[in-house]
Amino acid sequence: MRKATLIGVLTLLLSLLAGGSIVVAAPASYTVKSGDCLWTIASANGVTVDQIKQLNGLSSEMLQIGQVLKLTPAPAPAPPIPSSPAAPVANTTTSTYIVQSGDNLWGIATSHGMTVAQVKQLNGLSSELLHPGQVIKLNGTAVPAAPPVTAVTASVEPPPAAASDSNTSVYVIQPGDSLWSIAQLYGTTVDNIKILNGLTGDALIAGETLKVTGTPNAVTVSRSGDNATASRVISTAAQYLGTPYRYGGSSPGGFDCSGFTSYIFKQYGISLNRTAAGQYGQGSAVAKANLIPGDLVFFNTSGGVSHVGIYTGNGKFIHSSSPSSGGVIYSSLSESYYASRYVGARRVIR
Repeated sequence: MRKATLIGVLTLLLSLLAGGSIVVAAPASYTVKSGDCLWTIASANGVTVDQIKQLNGLSSEMLQIGQVLKLTPAPAPAPPIPSSPAAPVANTTTSTYIVQSGDNLWGIATSHGMTVAQVKQLNGLSSELLHPGQVIKLNGTAVPAAPPVTAVTASVEPPPAAASDSNTSVYVIQPGDSLWSIAQLYGTTVDNIKILNGLTGDALIAGETLKVTGTPNAVTVSRSGDNATASRVISTAAQYLGTPYRYGGSSPGGFDCSGFTSYIFKQYGISLNRTAAGQYGQGSAVAKANLIPGDLVFFNTSGGVSHVGIYTGNGKFIHSSSPSSGGVIYSSLSESYYASRYVGARRVIR
């Protein structure tokens, strides 16, 4: 009897080996290295570019060294053991939301009955930075407004409210900024900025954006270029994040790289030449180590000086990149593509 059983087990093992039933699972994640792109990562791991973008909530193909990409979806949970019927779970419907100018994760999450952490996890976000036109996945539906009160017995003073969105703009936080200094610049209050952005503390992160009301106060421009005019230039540029790339474009309907920079600086009375090469001949040269927000940075992308952007601080710049990259975006000077093609910088704010 035992001999017959042993023969049966051996026969089963041999049939499995002969049928090639052993499958090697693909890695669950991949850490981006210098020179990587989505196509090479997808090809090396047996997935498609679209699958990687969907799994990681990517809206473009731009990558950063050290970024961790998910390559396979999380395994489906085991089916629950039948038990007594449970109450239905609210807000399980998946919907999408298109980011508008001035939006932040806190406001979007609150209006849909979610937390910021849930929105970030659902969309694979590693920071709270958003750009207009970005599509956010959400669980649940918008929280309806409370019904009007038909009768009251006492007069109750409402809580302070932020100013109307009709006078709201976007400000890009600069190194050394504080809520007090930003409030002074725009003629508003710290409490108003905190209410408008859903802030509970005073901590700020350079490079992120704040919704602000009012008009920036006039400033005296210094010879160094390190002044409020640079902050205003960068804030204005950030309002056009997501604007599509259009060759020869120099208006909000679509920009090419030099059309974008010339349009932004024109708002502050600074006239720039129409091409990247022409702009490289303006202002004064600046060493890479001495860059400050508002400087123009130049690259050789197609022979000679052929691309330009506006430095925003912390090694990043804003520019109208290309149709495939999403038009006006932020990029990093340390990205291998731009690091290898960097030409120089010029300071035109004096």
